[in-house]
Amino acid sequence: MAHDRSRSLEDRHQPKHWSSVQAQQGRLLSDDDWNEADAIDKEELRRTRSAIIGPSGTSDDGFLVVNPTVAGNEIDFDLTPGTMYVGGLQTTLEQTESFRLQKDWLQQAASDRPPLAGVGRIDLVYLEVWQQPVTAVEDDELREVALGGPDTSVRIRTMRRVRVRPDVATESCDEAWAKLSTDLGGLGPDDELPTDAKLTVGYVQDPTATPDLCAPSAQGGYLGAENQAIRVEIAGNGTSVLWGYDNASPLYRVQVTTDTTGAQVIHFLTTPRDEAHWPLAQQIVELLPWSAVLPNGQKVAEPFGGHVARVSASYDPNTQNIKVQPAVNPAFGTAWQARSDQGSIGIPAQSYVYLRVWNRGPDVTSQPEIPFTAGVPVTLVGTGLSVTLAGTTFRPGDFWIIAARPESPARVVPWALESGRLAEGTRRFYAPLGLIQWRPASNLHEAYDCRNVFEPLTRQRGCCIDVTPRSGWERDLDAVAVDADVCICFQPVN
Repeated sequence: MAHDRSRSLEDRHQPKHWSSVQAQQGRLLSDDDWNEADAIDKEELRRTRSAIIGPSGTSDDGFLVVNPTVAGNEIDFDLTPGTMYVGGLQTTLEQTESFRLQKDWLQQAASDRPPLAGVGRIDLVYLEVWQQPVTAVEDDELREVALGGPDTSVRIRTMRRVRVRPDVATESCDEAWAKLSTDLGGLGPDDELPTDAKLTVGYVQDPTATPDLCAPSAQGGYLGAENQAIRVEIAGNGTSVLWGYDNASPLYRVQVTTDTTGAQVIHFLTTPRDEAHWPLAQQIVELLPWSAVLPNGQKVAEPFGGHVARVSASYDPNTQNIKVQPAVNPAFGTAWQARSDQGSIGIPAQSYVYLRVWNRGPDVTSQPEIPFTAGVPVTLVGTGLSVTLAGTTFRPGDFWIIAARPESPARVVPWALESGRLAEGTRRFYAPLGLIQWRPASNLHEAYDCRNVFEPLTRQRGCCIDVTPRSGWERDLDAVAVDADVCICFQPVN
């Protein structure tokens, strides 16, 4: 989920090579000061891990693929506890988890589990890792009730999902991994999914300006009266965009239900903090299902790809309801209810989804998802800004944050947006886990390990020791007994 922030200055594509952020006396700190300092530290740590470990690696049994099974052509397997480093990000599995019952994949669809259909094949099992903000709306335990209601900071969570690439037709881990990389469009040095989607901000001439033949034409620029973080995000199947003020961060728990007349309504379980945040008719909202379940039972929202709709009836503070068009499918966000462990996740009758507001101010006429063509400007109605997208691959969820300020209407931050900036996120990293040879005829399925395993630095390998028979000399042998490669030189007794 997006979170309420003023701007996003750190640009990994055009780094300035900052090493830290230093405060000055008597100055106020902004949220971006804190966020950029954290981003500098975390990126250095990620790069260091990746340089030492490689694109992916583990020193234990983390995410080892075991126990492949088939029931009614439906495949499944287990993943063992441990740690895996992917692109320098650490992800940990605390206990054995099955492919079908992943805690970070509550909306797994049948299409994500390629059926066997009685025919033998070899599948590649791989790990996808990314990070996303989690707010107090999602994890209510983050809220400090002593403050009387307001939330404070957000948490960044490392998310992971184990996926299957079916029928790689090879017993080589390297060949199977190369096929997946091709499917994904090519992976970078850290096995990161790269992007070439670039957004350029332009300035639109104010249509209300009175032309004056004796004066130069007025310069276009941001028309808003408030400082804003405008979020632009690739939507749908990659041919449209969503945009909104406030970084599209307003998020609420809601239930899709019916009113006394039987009409579908969206009922707010968490209420807007004030009247200015009531969703009004013609505003754009997006309903998001659960993505992951936390150890305390709270649910993380899917970051994108939800049900986008227009508010058809404004928020009613008495009923805490709105209406939207198009209507929400009754099955929306309910995939988790088909899991065998559904009882440990929640009670269907008490379940909810999340509603995200894409507030566009006075713009109530543009389409909810605005189609775009590469190279053709799209006007963000009412802002004085336009955006032009370029590139060959537009992935849903990729986004940009435009910091617009009335004090400098003809300059947005980051400045790179004026010449074209690559998408800020979401950054996704991948790692191979294993191959599974499915043999439906004999039911003797077999899993092969494709993980990159490394020895901890404290483990000595390939060393030689001198041993002289004496009291307690066995301890010298015990110290190296766990190593596969060691030479022992026995010295004569004096």
